[in-house]
Amino acid sequence: MNTNHDHHQQQLQIGQQVPEQEKELLLLLLLQEQVMQQQSQQQQQQQQQQQQQQQQQQQQQQQQQQQQQDYIPITLHQHNIDRRLYLPSFPFIKSYHIHQIPLLLANVSTNLLSTSDLNRRYAMYYDGPFIPVIMSDQMESFMSDFLKRNFTDLMERLKINRSLVDFNLKRFENVIERFELIKKIFDRRYVQLNNNNTAEYSQQQQVHSTDNLLTLDYKQLSIGLEFYLQIDVDLFYMKTCSFRGASPRSFDEGLFCKSNLPLMRYSFQPCQDIICSLCETSSSPIEFNSDRPHRFLNAYHAILNCPASCLTTNIIYALTCPCGEYDFVGSTPSTVAEVITCIREKGNRFMHDTLTSSSSFHNLQHDKDHFLYDEREKFRLYQHSTRCVKAIQLFLNMNPQYDCFIPMTYEQAIIDDKINTHQRLPIDNTIELFVQHVPIPPNGYTFSNLQRQQQRQFFQNFNSMKDPENLWTSVDVYYAKIIAVLPENFSTLLRNVLVCLFASHAETKLNMFNLHTTDTEQFYGLPYHRLWCEDIKRPTLISS
Repeated sequence: MNTNHDHHQQQLQIGQQVPEQEKELLLLLLLQEQVMQQQSQQQQQQQQQQQQQQQQQQQQQQQQQQQQQDYIPITLHQHNIDRRLYLPSFPFIKSYHIHQIPLLLANVSTNLLSTSDLNRRYAMYYDGPFIPVIMSDQMESFMSDFLKRNFTDLMERLKINRSLVDFNLKRFENVIERFELIKKIFDRRYVQLNNNNTAEYSQQQQVHSTDNLLTLDYKQLSIGLEFYLQIDVDLFYMKTCSFRGASPRSFDEGLFCKSNLPLMRYSFQPCQDIICSLCETSSSPIEFNSDRPHRFLNAYHAILNCPASCLTTNIIYALTCPCGEYDFVGSTPSTVAEVITCIREKGNRFMHDTLTSSSSFHNLQHDKDHFLYDEREKFRLYQHSTRCVKAIQLFLNMNPQYDCFIPMTYEQAIIDDKINTHQRLPIDNTIELFVQHVPIPPNGYTFSNLQRQQQRQFFQNFNSMKDPENLWTSVDVYYAKIIAVLPENFSTLLRNVLVCLFASHAETKLNMFNLHTTDTEQFYGLPYHRLWCEDIKRPTLISS
């Protein structure tokens, strides 16, 4: 700045001089040009310096913004923001708004966390402001001794303090109580739908009351809490698992992921048993030796926590429809092979009933003697498969005799009647009654005359069979995957709670309820949304 001022003064002095001769005038002009060139160079240098400073400031601001911006969950949006209520978190005061809940983010790598996320995480290694004096070692405390006695092993393995355990025990307790309430409402609703008296419902409640929150021992609760803390906002990854052949990923890591990204360490292995229904088939509905985590349809992921095979019991599994629009999560104390077999057999029988009888859907929810009555938590799973074009196509490919129950468009029916001649069968009142109860085709669809005759022939064969299930060849319509292995003799209540947590965070549309609602239909609508007979490739036409 001083240099500019001196040049400016010099220029004024030169301009004020009055030349006496022409040489002096030329000299003054040269001096003025030199001064102007110097000023221009200095201005350019100053502009370059300012631009460099601005670029540096912008880079610093961008870095600060990246550091200040908290981790943005992939699966958490405005429409499902209440999921925050059921996720593990750092301690916070009750006045916090739901958007302010500081999620634990235990399965997020440190490379993806902001400065505030990191400060919050590492501050919890020490007794912070949420630990009152009563929780310290400076005075006698029942609660302090209680946590030491029952959760010391968990705190040491996960490398977390009593504050985090205490706070999330309460959140986990809230989840369990919420589940028990929703399950009770769900069971009561189906008792009312079937017009049953309350005696059966009361008897069921007495059976279930033997396994509730009050009856859980602290060892079970500790294992349940370890699962809960690692069912994170976008990913289930139980990196600390130490049962049923599993070992922690790193003994110095604990609950929180460090810079290393989550890693698949276990996969589903064939059992090699010669009578295994999964190993013996080349078209198994479950993938062996997969090195990929399971991806739910809402982009939530789950990484298997233990070694698993066809013989592994006490598991949580996921089912995905080949249509890629609906999925389900469930659990069983038995094996995944038994689950797949059960769903296949019952699902195929329900497919037969739905294609051949208009009362199938009504009886499912209102008939106490229906073969799926005890499977009411899977009602949407079975309903979807009978109204999904992809699932019906799989069944039809293996069972072309059911082609006559797939309606045609009016144009197709007219063409079919012109091409095909059919011989009328003698009228049988019993058979005609069956035909009259075949589901009415949707608008724009009908059955051709040949299809009606084929239906009569189908029901004649059906009546002559001792075992009607021999009419069809069973086919798997869902892809299966084990997403978690539980300890042996694990609490049934906690197993069901974990399933409900997965259903809530993965937003599975085929589960009957989750922590958000007692009726999933309120959230996701019917378990199907397309015209079920549209675009089905007819096996009889393909073969001809």
